[in-house]
Amino acid sequence: MAPPPTAGVARLRRRRRHEPPPRSRRGSWRKPERISRLALSRHRATWIEAYNTQRPHRSLNGQTPAQRLAKRNKTAAAYITRIRAGRSPTF
Repeated sequence: MAPPPTAGVARLRRRRRHEPPPRSRRGSWRKPERISRLALSRHRATWIEAYNTQRPHRSLNGQTPAQRLAKRNKTAAAYITRIRAGRSPTF
């Protein structure tokens, strides 16, 4: 006898090795989306930029990592000034 289903919990069944991958609505085999390395590196650069310049951290007394670094380093201060002015961060 099968165990009773859990109430209100949707369970996803794992695909076994001998089973084919799931099909798409069109009936053809689904292919994984391909993401280029360039797109990944652009996304990573954007995320790191936002993380370091926009998001205040509790452990840094409400400062962003870039603000804390700017207090200790003149190069970082110049970098932040360029970003706030809307210019390219590269010199």
